[in-house]
Amino acid sequence: AGSVQIGICNEVCVPVQIDFEKELPIAKTAIDPKIAAALANRPATQSEADVSAVSCLVSPIETGMTITASIEVKNTGSPEFVVFETGDPQIWADEAITERHGSTLVARTTLEHSSGKSFALDRSKLRITILGQHSAIDIKGCQGG
Repeated sequence: AGSVQIGICNEVCVPVQIDFEKELPIAKTAIDPKIAAALANRPATQSEADVSAVSCLVSPIETGMTITASIEVKNTGSPEFVVFETGDPQIWADEAITERHGSTLVARTTLEHSSGKSFALDRSKLRITILGQHSAIDIKGCQGG
């Protein structure tokens, strides 16, 4: 059993929660090919992908803040996209603009609180996902930069 919270986005993101429950067979000895395929296709962790450094520069703007992440990582295949998640469902992240400078991937986005008021950002709960043509990387937390 579990619960998944995601944002469905077009012009505005709407948070959606999906609850699920499934009874799994107990005595199954063979590996389910669907589960094996899903595990093989998961994003690499920061250490598995040899991410050597991640830093984030945060700057206030009138409607919230901008965050610029500099990530030392091998190219994951062009085009590369970066998704920011703050750990707070009330803080919305815009689509990130990314550019690569050698071994450094730079991604910038704006963050806004759903109330329209100022907010604090806990960088330790920040999740950065890199989606490239050849692989994906899941990064948890970001140091000041």
